[in-house]
Amino acid sequence: MAAPAIATNVAQDISDLTATLLWDRSWIALQADVSQTSAFQGLAPQPYLTVPGLAETPSTTWLTLGGKLAPVPWLILEGRYGNPASGTPNGNPPTHFVTTATIRSKFIRTFSSGAFDLKAQVGLESWGDGVLGLDASDAPITIPGATFLRAYLELAIGSFRFYYDRMNLAGSDATYLPGFVIPAYGSTYGVRWSFVN
Repeated sequence: MAAPAIATNVAQDISDLTATLLWDRSWIALQADVSQTSAFQGLAPQPYLTVPGLAETPSTTWLTLGGKLAPVPWLILEGRYGNPASGTPNGNPPTHFVTTATIRSKFIRTFSSGAFDLKAQVGLESWGDGVLGLDASDAPITIPGATFLRAYLELAIGSFRFYYDRMNLAGSDATYLPGFVIPAYGSTYGVRWSFVN
């Protein structure tokens, strides 16, 4: 059931299958997934009133490819690409792609204790044109394709961690959900310090 607390919501019989092929070495990893999901009638996400409803999701075959490349111990390149080979479900844009490039000092043995770690990461997320849901008249709400850049920095000294996360580095005015703006150059930062007795 999509929402057991709603009396009018009926149970649905679904069955999902996934096959995964993985090849993993210390410096390279490749993964391919093929998933078959059943048809399903979902409910619109309640906090997002700009999307009153969802069309029934048809039976969908998903193809997902991913990989990791670490040509040197301190540099890691990762990426993942997913696309429905059949069916066009609401809320999941096709050609979804996420990739990151990460530099980590922890792999460089500057300190024998390994207490110091500096992580710098740049990420890119992109998706193609899709259908987010249905409006009040049951017409499709389309979302255009978009690309976003993100940067993340984390410094760790023992149990102390400081992080700084900066989103939408290109200052794009694109959005995933109508009415909810993704701030240009939006930032979050914080510290965490754990004490163990």
